[in-house]
Amino acid sequence: MFTAYDFSNNKEVILGRTYIENEFGHAFQRYYDQNNSNRQSMGATRGFIDEYLCIDGRPIYVGGSEGNYEENPNFEGYGMWRELENRDPRLTQTICRPGEHVTIYEGGIVSLDENGINYPKINYNTNGSTVTGYRVIKHWMGDMEEQDRTTNGIQAAIEFRYGELLLMYAEAKYELEGTLSQADVDMTINALRERAGFDFVKYPTSKLVVGQEPADPRLDKIYAEKLDYPVSPLLREIRRERRVELAMENHRYEDLMRWKAGKLLTVPLRGMRMTDEMLELYSGKYEQKDPSKPGAERFSATKATVDKDIFLDEDGFIICYPKSPYKYTIKGTLPWEDYRYLWPIPREEITMNPQLEQNPGWEEAENDK
Repeated sequence: MFTAYDFSNNKEVILGRTYIENEFGHAFQRYYDQNNSNRQSMGATRGFIDEYLCIDGRPIYVGGSEGNYEENPNFEGYGMWRELENRDPRLTQTICRPGEHVTIYEGGIVSLDENGINYPKINYNTNGSTVTGYRVIKHWMGDMEEQDRTTNGIQAAIEFRYGELLLMYAEAKYELEGTLSQADVDMTINALRERAGFDFVKYPTSKLVVGQEPADPRLDKIYAEKLDYPVSPLLREIRRERRVELAMENHRYEDLMRWKAGKLLTVPLRGMRMTDEMLELYSGKYEQKDPSKPGAERFSATKATVDKDIFLDEDGFIICYPKSPYKYTIKGTLPWEDYRYLWPIPREEITMNPQLEQNPGWEEAENDK
């Protein structure tokens, strides 16, 4: 759906944009690959990864409290990308395991046998770092011809799709009418889960049932600390579904503003956990591939030294942007001020109409920059 040139036969795309070769194009694939290999900008966060359910429709933690959570038996823990296993199928449709897709893409060829594995670079001071260790795969084509089109790329773009419409309907039924029924959930959230690959027969709990929502002490704690209003288990699942289904489709910030949930942006930005296995992998012993080894046994992992190339929190998770040059990012944590719920009025507009007043907080913010 996200790697097409033409949507004419795709019934899900309600509004899409098709480009015409040598007449009207873009450079999306070129920049996508550069951001995944030449710059330190791509990478999903641990907070995002943790929000995906396991294959049984329950979160990674099903009980307990922080420091003493009860783990879902399907959750394999952190390290060596084990956290991507046994999860909502959309997780590995969005985030790439080592040995898949872009991690074995070299010279325009996707081949494990020919290329081996290029483990994500996590060296904070080196181009090509994912910053987090989790490489994004959604929207990636792996088509050298499309990438070489440079600014004449013709990968089609989705503006509005049926999946988003279903999520809008579920949220509106809950928020505006308070009448979200099981039939509504089956028609929307459960339809999306089934399409994604959840097995409702093998794992009956993977089907969302109104009044039987799974416990999620981790996410409930975050909501309780960051928001000034309660979030019911059903609303939590509606919001989770929207984040997961529409990941990397440019909706998250506007969703947070609409929900008055801007403080969720202050959840610390973290990457993968550097377990002993991970530290060994990135010790520098495997910077060069061994050409004598076949396929998956031939791999490279650029050296990353703790407290020099990467920085870890007290639990061993990578701190994203620990030494950001921007004062607004403090040791991998973003600040938030409620005045940001309103956009600033452009100064030019105020100059043209002196009766306009700047939205609250923005004058002080500008003076503080």
